[in-house]
Amino acid sequence: MKKTWFGPLFVIVVAIIVLWHWHAGDKPPLLDIPNTVLGEKPSASPAEAGVRASVDGEWQSLFNGRDLAGWGQVGGGRSFVRDGVLCLANDSERRTGYLVSTVTARNFRARLRCQVPTGDSGFYFRARFDRHTPTEVIGPQVQLNFEPNSGLGGLFEPQGRGWLVKPSPEVNARLLQGLDWVDCDVEVVERHILVRVNGVKTVDFTDANPDNRYQEAGFFALQIHGGGYCDARFQLIQAQILN
Repeated sequence: MKKTWFGPLFVIVVAIIVLWHWHAGDKPPLLDIPNTVLGEKPSASPAEAGVRASVDGEWQSLFNGRDLAGWGQVGGGRSFVRDGVLCLANDSERRTGYLVSTVTARNFRARLRCQVPTGDSGFYFRARFDRHTPTEVIGPQVQLNFEPNSGLGGLFEPQGRGWLVKPSPEVNARLLQGLDWVDCDVEVVERHILVRVNGVKTVDFTDANPDNRYQEAGFFALQIHGGGYCDARFQLIQAQILN
């Protein structure tokens, strides 16, 4: 067969073009998350850090059932998708970590279907990064822990006042009886916070003395609690922004 120089020349030209774009800075971003997640100086406002705000009034899925698009890993722990389920687990160092959403909200409704076979997790809202520790997420959280007297569905402020509302052990036991997965509904409007687990109201709280850090829009995040072993799983995460 007659040899031609066109094929090798074409390959060389394509390689030159690819290398030129690479050095010109046309690299795709690794994660669509705030710069603070990647270790740069955190901003006081997640919106200023480049977090994508959502469309008002529309229910949207924050987890697509396939991958971690729209989320970024911060701190310790591991996050991955297996068989359509978003999984959170500790790493070998048992450090606390977070899976941070690119969506922000001030007033919102959220739906979660979750399972926490071992350890402790939580659903953060109006959250932001600590100014002094860029890998630390601060903000109020809905407690997601299936252990007895763990306060499942309660309201906790880790870097502030601690428990704002903790359901009783009796409520805890009733919520978990015979169940592997729970549905958690959260509604936050101004200073009022409402949480239901499997239709049972666990929080109906109006904050008379709120922490001003958490009265503006912030991002959503899921906690990987450090110090022990965390195994948290999510089938569904949805939000409706009411701003």
